[in-house]
Amino acid sequence: MGGGNRIMPVNGSGNFIGPSQPQRQGLVQWFDSRYVEPSIGGGTWDDISGEGGNITEYNAEDADWKGYYWDLDGTNEYFKKSGFSSLSTYTLEMWCDRDDTTGSEYYMDGRASDATDNWWFLSEYNSGDTNWWNDIKTNWINGYSNWHQVVVTSSSVDGSVLYINGEQTGTHVDHGTWDSAQYTIGSRYNGGSYWNGKVGIVRIYNRILSASDVMHNFLCDASKFGITIQGTS
Repeated sequence: MGGGNRIMPVNGSGNFIGPSQPQRQGLVQWFDSRYVEPSIGGGTWDDISGEGGNITEYNAEDADWKGYYWDLDGTNEYFKKSGFSSLSTYTLEMWCDRDDTTGSEYYMDGRASDATDNWWFLSEYNSGDTNWWNDIKTNWINGYSNWHQVVVTSSSVDGSVLYINGEQTGTHVDHGTWDSAQYTIGSRYNGGSYWNGKVGIVRIYNRILSASDVMHNFLCDASKFGITIQGTS
């Protein structure tokens, strides 16, 4: 290839990226229909980070896949990843759209069966529209009922930071220890409080994304979910 930037593969499976792509350094899980649609017949969502492996979708029918997102019904559908390495420093990013506004429903949960020394990430819980581990809570007029980006960064050095749609909304000195070899998307670690709505992108990094990194990812994906950024068309 000639001069200029080379288009580098996401991994060795022939998936490529181009300009206006999300931050890739430190990605250990990446679920996104940008390159690979899920194996809907087998109920899995393909990881395109090249690191962590695919995640299993439970209690789904093929109709739940809508072309660029999963539509979970809030009764028993969720994702679960087992055999996942623990992380002392991490960033969690999701693009979601919740269909209702009553009752607590999980974005993600990183706890094991003993439910100790780990973390959880809820919507509509304990007076917080978006609640990270009961340390950072924010109310934004049920804004989760639209497509939105939620990001949490957490480490023992930097504490925890919550972002919504690229904007920092809260910080806390504590962090959510991640010693579990599993995590769930759209439910409690042992089931229940299921997400009723859409899940479009999930990314997990083994590093802390900076505020500019988070905003970069938001701007990369906003148009995909029908969000118009002021000053763009």
